[in-house]
Amino acid sequence: MAVETGTFSANGSTGWFLVKEHPVHIAINGTFGSGSVAIEQDVQGTTSTVLDNGTAIGITANDNSVYNFQSGDTIRLTLSGATSPDLDWKVSGVI
Repeated sequence: MAVETGTFSANGSTGWFLVKEHPVHIAINGTFGSGSVAIEQDVQGTTSTVLDNGTAIGITANDNSVYNFQSGDTIRLTLSGATSPDLDWKVSGVI
């Protein structure tokens, strides 16, 4: 199992994570600065926002969730719309 961590101090994206086995745990905690964190997936070279029941996942408050991405999926986190964020993130699982 791998654990990747980091901090958003400005709008931007994490690196890409290759999912080798599900589930994947994503935790986000800190000051969002009015921003939103999207979970994105690389689909044949095109970045797409991950949807939940047809709605884009937009995390705007501290969150600690498990997602059932499949082996071979490539995902990342992207913070946008934030002013002075200080947001810790963690992605863990077989990545």
